[in-house]
Amino acid sequence: MKKGFKKMIATVLTAAMAMSVGMPAFAEEEKPLSEQATIIQNMSDREFDAFVVDYVSNAQNSAESSSTIQSNLEELGIEFIPEANGISPYFSSSDVSLSSYAAKRYGDTFYRVYGQVTFLAKENQPAKEDILAIGWDTNQASYYSYNEGDYANAREYNTSKGIFSFNIDDTKMIANNVAYGVVYVIPKTSATKLDTATTFLHTYNEPSHVWSGGLTLYYNKKPSGIIQISVTSSSVGASTLFYANNSICLN
Repeated sequence: MKKGFKKMIATVLTAAMAMSVGMPAFAEEEKPLSEQATIIQNMSDREFDAFVVDYVSNAQNSAESSSTIQSNLEELGIEFIPEANGISPYFSSSDVSLSSYAAKRYGDTFYRVYGQVTFLAKENQPAKEDILAIGWDTNQASYYSYNEGDYANAREYNTSKGIFSFNIDDTKMIANNVAYGVVYVIPKTSATKLDTATTFLHTYNEPSHVWSGGLTLYYNKKPSGIIQISVTSSSVGASTLFYANNSICLN
């Protein structure tokens, strides 16, 4: 394993643990890989999700390939599933990008499906209606739980139909801030794969408006196996829609 990766893991571990106890992060002596893996195994779900998102966003900023991220996390007891089918890890406008991926910690019975929104600049016309929606094929997996990551609040969901949404208030965001939501799903015993989708509705021009109804989520499974989620609302003045699909091969 590269020394640079081990140092980054140690730094991110320190930051993730500091966030969980409200302490400032500081550099610490590099820990052996086995000790780092043990720390990860003992993390709470919230701590683990913060670690994964911190690591992935740092690796993306360093232009690490998906295969490198996958290999490095595997050594820490984490199965990582990047975006599949040749889809780019970034769906970007000038001020925001979307990433979607999944992870499973050794010993867990469930997979975590992440929607990660990275803000590339402070918005000139922010709004509070941004919606991050995560969907999954209910024939392949059942809903287990969710986690509200940084800057995200659970909004509308229908777990029997395989869809869960989070509200992101981008009036609070500045360049390099990362917002995320996570949905936990348990694969069914007959499933050989798990199809998922992530959609982000990025809105502008209405900083004083907060969702109070009118949001509709549409879920559609194409014959090709790709999931579509559409987000609509009559109250949005201007918006941009991003989406990503993934397919997890279950061992």
